[in-house]
Amino acid sequence: AQGHERLLKVRSLVETPRPSLGSDTEDEPEGGPGSPGALRRGLRSTSYRRAVVSGVDLDGSSNCKKKNRMSQPILKAVVEDKEKFSSLGRIKKMLKGQGTFDGEENAVLYQNYKEKALDIDSDEESEPREQKSDDRVVFHHKPLRSTWSQLSVVKKNGLSEAISQEERKRQEAIFEVISSEHSYLLSLEILIRMFKNSRELSLTMTKTESHHLFSNITDVYEASKKFFEELEARHQNNIFIDDISDIVTRHAGSTFDPYVKYCTNEVYQQRTLQRLLATNASFKEALSRIESHEDCRNLPMISFLILPMQRVTRLPLLMDTICQKTAKDSAKYENCKQALKEVSKVL
Repeated sequence: AQGHERLLKVRSLVETPRPSLGSDTEDEPEGGPGSPGALRRGLRSTSYRRAVVSGVDLDGSSNCKKKNRMSQPILKAVVEDKEKFSSLGRIKKMLKGQGTFDGEENAVLYQNYKEKALDIDSDEESEPREQKSDDRVVFHHKPLRSTWSQLSVVKKNGLSEAISQEERKRQEAIFEVISSEHSYLLSLEILIRMFKNSRELSLTMTKTESHHLFSNITDVYEASKKFFEELEARHQNNIFIDDISDIVTRHAGSTFDPYVKYCTNEVYQQRTLQRLLATNASFKEALSRIESHEDCRNLPMISFLILPMQRVTRLPLLMDTICQKTAKDSAKYENCKQALKEVSKVL
């Protein structure tokens, strides 16, 4: 009854001209298209939107569809179009040969990235449920990025089912470090190319102000690139990753030094940005134009500037998750504890 009442309410808002069906209505099965039973059947085979808006037989003639199409909204999925962003093409060339992260589902900026491994104990299904799609309503149930269990090679070989649930969670946590580093690297590339290297923006401020804003972000980027390339090489060598603790320990002890300098500069960075926005109209206008560029995906520059602080904070959490999923009486556990200790030192 509630579904029928909701149907009538929505129809009153999106009412469309309804063609006369003539004798076709007499041949309808029990319960017209407006009945609750028909609505339930419609929900099983088509989208709710189509069942509500059309007001005609769901399998009606093409003429009926054409008449209603002008008044019916055509829903399109809002997704990040990989081909729109030239930065994705640049980063793919730079990381040539690393096919795991070439797909559109992995072109997620770090600002929009959520580490699933930090909630790895949830009982949610890792596989999205398949649903039938309508010819005018586009459904995208595929996650924005791949997890370890959803990799095609893992599915093909049945690796996820062949190991224990605890080991599967450990593999997810290890893969999370690699995939999140890729997303982070992509965002850093946009920060450098669109903001730091922008001649339009640099002309609105002094070299000192520019240094305060961007500091040694290029060195941070190079450190991330080296870290990711070694992680990805380990992943390409074997889809079932035995351990990455040695890589994390080595890079945290030396490669991550630029993070300390960059994060120390944060106070000057924040003060400089606030002053420029408050007193420099040319800077503010140029910044606004850059932020509205499709490569930046309407994200503010500050969301890119704070990424190294976010990354250096999340890495210990990810390594701690791996430790929790590693057998306490194994050598891998001791290695993981050492890696956690090293990244915590950086933090």
